[in-house]
Amino acid sequence: MNTTSRPTKQPQLHAWGCIRLRTVCAWAAALPPPTKLRHNARCALIAVLAVCLAGCTTGLSTATIDSSALEQRAVAAETNGNLRDAADIYRQLAEQSRGNQRSGFLLEAARLEIDLNNLLTAAELLSNASASATGSQADTISALTARIDLANNQPAAALARLRPLENTPDETLRLAVLELTGRALFALEQPIEAIRSLSEREVWLDDIASIRANQSLIWTGLQSTSWPTNALSTGDDTVDGWIALGPIARIFTTDEQRSALIQWRIDHRQHPAARVLLTDLLMDPLRGAEAPSQIALLLPLSTPAREAALAIQDGFLAAHIASTKAPVDDTPRQSAASTSIRVYDTGLEGPSAAYLRAQIEGADFIVGPLLRPEVAEVLPQTGLIPTLALNFTLEDAEVFGNTYQFALAPEDEAVSVARHAIAAGQYRAVALIPSNDRGYRIYNSFREEFEYRGGEVLAIMGYDDVVTSYSARVVDLMNVGRSNQRERRLAANLGEPIEFEPRRRQDIDMIFLIANADDGSRLAPLLGYYYAGDVPTYGISEIHDPNNIGGGRDLNDIIFPDLPWLLAPNEGNLPIRRTIADYWPQRDPRFFGMGIDAYSIVGAVFRDPFFTSIDGVTGLLSMDTQGRIRRTLPFAQFRAGVPELLPTIGNSASETEYINDFQIDNFQQRFNDTDEEQAPGPGDAQRTESQAVTLQELGLRPIQ
Repeated sequence: MNTTSRPTKQPQLHAWGCIRLRTVCAWAAALPPPTKLRHNARCALIAVLAVCLAGCTTGLSTATIDSSALEQRAVAAETNGNLRDAADIYRQLAEQSRGNQRSGFLLEAARLEIDLNNLLTAAELLSNASASATGSQADTISALTARIDLANNQPAAALARLRPLENTPDETLRLAVLELTGRALFALEQPIEAIRSLSEREVWLDDIASIRANQSLIWTGLQSTSWPTNALSTGDDTVDGWIALGPIARIFTTDEQRSALIQWRIDHRQHPAARVLLTDLLMDPLRGAEAPSQIALLLPLSTPAREAALAIQDGFLAAHIASTKAPVDDTPRQSAASTSIRVYDTGLEGPSAAYLRAQIEGADFIVGPLLRPEVAEVLPQTGLIPTLALNFTLEDAEVFGNTYQFALAPEDEAVSVARHAIAAGQYRAVALIPSNDRGYRIYNSFREEFEYRGGEVLAIMGYDDVVTSYSARVVDLMNVGRSNQRERRLAANLGEPIEFEPRRRQDIDMIFLIANADDGSRLAPLLGYYYAGDVPTYGISEIHDPNNIGGGRDLNDIIFPDLPWLLAPNEGNLPIRRTIADYWPQRDPRFFGMGIDAYSIVGAVFRDPFFTSIDGVTGLLSMDTQGRIRRTLPFAQFRAGVPELLPTIGNSASETEYINDFQIDNFQQRFNDTDEEQAPGPGDAQRTESQAVTLQELGLRPIQ
């Protein structure tokens, strides 16, 4: 068990700290590291020593204005990478100074001479500095001399100089000592003690860059150490985890090492390196690539969610096919054409097993799984390979870096309804929702956003699947029953019938109705019958059945958000809808669009993990701070049974121009040029057989 705990002592501040830190990057750039990992490790050492040197002249200041100007020149020279000029300026400053101030300038010059690999010159400067050095400066001289020893391949001498500094109260110096000690111990073939030293150092580090550099230094040491087949056990989880990484560090076959690293993480999920170092090791080969070389698509193809899964898969593959062909000159896009796609059935092998196999088999981007329980199961395994889950987890679930979530979430639509209503000046609402967990979850998203923007929900009424309950629920929601009771009491008091017209409640501006097309067709006429026909009524996208063209007359006047390509009855989005009908019949257009946008998100995230927005077919897509892809949707209103796109209200971001002409033109041209042999047919068997011919040419693999 790891017994190391974080110290509570706060770092000390030094007079020159800010100046030194500004120059660290330039110093690091001057070194010729043999590998990127060694470069990162050296950057950490430089940063620590620079801060360490800051304590050398505590309480002192430059004696003259000229000295101050020269210092600024030295800092600027080092920042610009001119280490030679900076070293010469510090030597000039030392000649003009006396006492421990002179020692401080000599230390700065010596540090730069070490960076320039002028070790004899640096040693001479350190010897001169020792004559008038303070106690802290003397310790820094020892640390810098140890650096010279390591550069001269004398790790034992370096270790001897560092031992007296192990208990120094200066935290910055202690960080330098621990790092130099770890390097010396690795050079002396004492890897376990080296790991202990660097692991202790990491406890004191606060920023991810320093932690990454420290772990890279351990990894570099592991690569140079011979490890037995059976790793030793020390009882310290952190040290033992690093020891288990030792043999893996010396595997230089990329695929074999990748598989071993992923297997290691299964056994050491809580190890510090599992979150930082492994991500770098697996992602480094992809730096600078324009597209993933292999994408894994995890979908529940053998479950009741098969139809949605197939629609997403076909949309994803369609987007990939379209991306491999340029829209004008038919020149293949090599970055996309070189990407292969492998499909994994989470219904057959389970989401965790499918996710692990996708990583081991070389996926450098994973899309899926789809179902919310599957996402919750896989989420703890994410973090190494960029992953786009196709559903949202619970809000309080921990999400690691490289993990994104995309869903056609009705909760997002409910939020859009709340914003649209407030923008229209409708601040008082009632809600009619299904009496189930999903209905209340969607309603809560609406209510929270509506109230946040100043609205008030006056009443909520739930309904079940029994048709006879609809009328009673609408009567209760509109308070029509109370109006009838007043009529009966008045007639009884007068002793004779009276002429009376019931009235609904008069204190509402809007109605939020959660219903699919069938339920909505029953509920909407009842709202009109019970005198609520003049109250704006909002639904979400499920109230719109895109396959029932012109059949929504019972839904007339209901306002709802939906996918851009399903709402705008114009020439812009009709071609791609026809494409779905021709090549992917009976596919849900919303999930097909989700597959298209998932492919677009993969490309955007691969190029820029913090992309701003995508003009997608499922809406205007943006990313929040938790890696969730949020959709902003246009609104329509049923008129004569057909959705009619509504204009933007005020400054609302709920509706903009969403149709991406480039995407649509690209898709249309690709499928217009597709011959009959390549085009998928209407049946599953025919689709799979014919698709194999087309996808094989592009490096795709159809479902097995």
